[in-house]
Amino acid sequence: MTHSAGRIRGGQRTLDLLAQNASVELVRVFTPEHGLSSKLEGPIPDGREGQRGIPIRSLYGQQRRPDPKDLADLDTVIVDLQDVGVRFYTYATTVGYLMEACAQTGTAVLVLDRPNPIAFLGPRGPLADRARLGFISYQPTPVAHGLTLGELCLYFRAQLGLDLDLTVLAMEGWERQMTWEDTGLPWCNPSPNLRNPRQAVLYPMIGLLEGCNLSVGRGCDQPFEQFGAPWIQGETLARELNALRLPGLHFVGMQFTPRSNRFVGELCGGVQVLLGDARKLDPVLSGLTLAWQLDRSHSRTFRTAQVDDRLLNHEVWEEMRTARDPRTLKQSWAVELADYWLSTAPYRLYPDGEQFVAPGH
Repeated sequence: MTHSAGRIRGGQRTLDLLAQNASVELVRVFTPEHGLSSKLEGPIPDGREGQRGIPIRSLYGQQRRPDPKDLADLDTVIVDLQDVGVRFYTYATTVGYLMEACAQTGTAVLVLDRPNPIAFLGPRGPLADRARLGFISYQPTPVAHGLTLGELCLYFRAQLGLDLDLTVLAMEGWERQMTWEDTGLPWCNPSPNLRNPRQAVLYPMIGLLEGCNLSVGRGCDQPFEQFGAPWIQGETLARELNALRLPGLHFVGMQFTPRSNRFVGELCGGVQVLLGDARKLDPVLSGLTLAWQLDRSHSRTFRTAQVDDRLLNHEVWEEMRTARDPRTLKQSWAVELADYWLSTAPYRLYPDGEQFVAPGH
């Protein structure tokens, strides 16, 4: 199970390394949302890998769970995906579905672990309501879960009680406090609209707004570094947001016209999001604060209810709607977040580092 970001430091695909290894019989490839190229949008059909004609089973098309028939003839499924550490980013759910299916067929799973580009921020935000779990909320984790994909798989196996032969090949030299730049690794887009590490850091904040009647920059040159709509006056919104003094952030009024996706061809007013000191950022709290301000400035137009479609914690969303100061919302999930982080301790494979601050500290 892989995509275009599944590469070694020198740029060679893991898929090619396996295909060239005489001791490995590469039977088929499973792909998540955005396909093997990491460039596609919408449902993706099955196909064949271009260089070798290996069958590809899309898990973002007619089916989202592996067919047991596609696992029964396999010894092991190797997972090499670049996750970005956010609950509503769908790769972790796809791997979770794979783990469930492999537990039923007795197929082993080997995860080649990769850095979480936003792990240095720690786990952030409220946990998803258990009654609302689904494709963008596989388990009741925080919006930013703070783990690598390998650690998350170990945690999922325990939470679900899966009888699964799971191995995580851990990284060497990585610490949770590291930014992507600290790793020295090249950035390879894990999906079409996350084109640099800065956008990955902003994704849990701006992504909370994506279900609303806003453009979040898809179809533009800087997705997730801007947002707006035809009914927004950018300079005014920038002034209102800057008055909130959100740590690590500054907003500049702008106009843009999306070339695709929402509001395609329409002139939108909005803001460019400038990231200063990323370590000061609280992306989930800041994202809810953006929604709070939009709800007050454009209460007749802004569809606030869609924020809860990504947040998936209805109580916190209700508190956001009525808060006098949205920056106090963090208190409502602080204990729950600290308990979650404590529960992940047996599955964490890497040191935190001196700059990492765990929740509750």
